[in-house]
Amino acid sequence: MAEKKADKEKHQTECEEYLDTCEAAWEVINEEAWKLYAQFGGHSEQWYKNNLLQIGHLNVEKHAVLRWNAFLHYESQQAHKENNGGDRLKAHELSAAVKQKWNMMSTEKKIEFTDPLIAELKECKANTKFGTHNVPLEAFGDATQSLQAMEKYGWLT
Repeated sequence: MAEKKADKEKHQTECEEYLDTCEAAWEVINEEAWKLYAQFGGHSEQWYKNNLLQIGHLNVEKHAVLRWNAFLHYESQQAHKENNGGDRLKAHELSAAVKQKWNMMSTEKKIEFTDPLIAELKECKANTKFGTHNVPLEAFGDATQSLQAMEKYGWLT
């Protein structure tokens, strides 16, 4: 009985310490958000606080570009060129045929063929990440494509 009481008191103490530590951390976040707001302005203090809380998720290291991904990207581009204005094929629609080509290649041939493709795909990803984006135009394109798909399948009446 005495052990249970001691464990309960220990647990209660740990919970209180944890909450105190969390409160102190929250105060630090608030202070840092205020410093950012004072230094940069342009956004609300709440915006900076939210940004600080999300930064761990935003800076997650992406995985390396794989040879298979580079090859699939290349084959997708080739299929789109051959498809001249037809419906865009998605990578998953091409992957079975591309996989057969990939499996028929030797390891040396894969390396030789994909070395320049990896550099190209890395550059493409960097352009996507760091390039300027025209959000209104992208939203318009998304809406237009959605409407076209709805018309195509008869969902609009």
